[in-house]
Amino acid sequence: MDLQGSQTGSSNTSTDATATGGLRAVAKNKFPRLYHNKSRTGCQRCRARRVKCSETHPVCTNCSRHGVDCVYDRGVRLANQSINSSSKSSQRRANNSRLRTENSQTYNLLTDSLQVATAGLPENRSRRLLELRLLHNYIENTCHGLLSCNDLSVYRTWQFDIPRMALKQESLLHGIFSISSLQLLRLTPDDLDLRKAQEFYFSAARATTDVDNGYISKENADAIWFAQVLFQINLFASLEGRILEPYVPPLQWLEAIQGHRNMLSPPPNLSKLFRTNAVMVILSNPDLTDHDQIFSALNRQSLSGLMALDRHEEMWDLEAQRAYERTLSYIGSIRKASLEGEHNLVMAGRIVGFPLFAPFKFIKFVEKQHPRALAMLACFFHLASKHTENIWWMGSTPLREFQAIQRLLPSEWHSLITP
Repeated sequence: MDLQGSQTGSSNTSTDATATGGLRAVAKNKFPRLYHNKSRTGCQRCRARRVKCSETHPVCTNCSRHGVDCVYDRGVRLANQSINSSSKSSQRRANNSRLRTENSQTYNLLTDSLQVATAGLPENRSRRLLELRLLHNYIENTCHGLLSCNDLSVYRTWQFDIPRMALKQESLLHGIFSISSLQLLRLTPDDLDLRKAQEFYFSAARATTDVDNGYISKENADAIWFAQVLFQINLFASLEGRILEPYVPPLQWLEAIQGHRNMLSPPPNLSKLFRTNAVMVILSNPDLTDHDQIFSALNRQSLSGLMALDRHEEMWDLEAQRAYERTLSYIGSIRKASLEGEHNLVMAGRIVGFPLFAPFKFIKFVEKQHPRALAMLACFFHLASKHTENIWWMGSTPLREFQAIQRLLPSEWHSLITP
């Protein structure tokens, strides 16, 4: 009996094991594991969540779906890291082949973009004279109102070093021509040929700055950074004179700069490539690298009314609150600097950099014209309007934008947008 019981027990155990194994096999087949290639250059949020990042710029698919900031802090590929000629493994050879393909595709994209951008400006004597005129105007007039030119060394960099760098960097050269054209158009707004040229050079600058991020080295990092700054200023200056009735928020300015965060607010691995002292002076004055200070709750205390009014009229969650708080803290940092008497040419860096620090979700609220988001944007433009003296590229834009939003907002917001 004992032997039979033992055999029965063994049989049951074997049956259980077989059944368990079968269930595991079924479960394994029914619920397969999903694998994906690990991304080293995905955005911060996707890496933190350990999910696959689509790596689309300026905002990846996941961040777009969740309406949150998308920051690529590893998205800058250094030129000398593109191809490893001493690679031994087949995987590395495959990576090198892929990088060469990407570089070739990027080069073709750049060529196509430039051909489209300059199709209406044939290479002839008239164009050469125009470009000479634009370069001369940049040196004589345009550069005086650029960021941190109150510092003599920075001013000389903008005036003399930047044109010299531009001879070797297409994006910077196109940026100079575009910004110089805009400045001349303030004096002769009816010059259609000049306006056409400005549009072409702006398109060329945009195409080349988008490509630049994949080809950064010690030799060109400074030139690329200044090209990105000029592109940023070009976008803001282009708001001058736009139609404001009916009011549509300046989304081109708010959204276009999002893809340039890595250069304009560079991570440490990129900052070490800069060799021009003026880059570090502009980056540190104002210092926009201390996010704890910029987004401090103390900055938004005097503007708290913009957070409190009519919360019941909109969808409110932690992400929405965080987006509004960070935006309001940045606006509060501008107000604080204004009260402390910061120079207009330094303040200009805070103003033109607003889209870099405004959370992506806040920009979506602006796009949907939520009253609170528009009120905060109006408050920003109101503060900016106090610091336009001697800065030609700001002009009347901040005041016009503020007044247009004020006319759109319900009256209960009016007292809150003029701190």
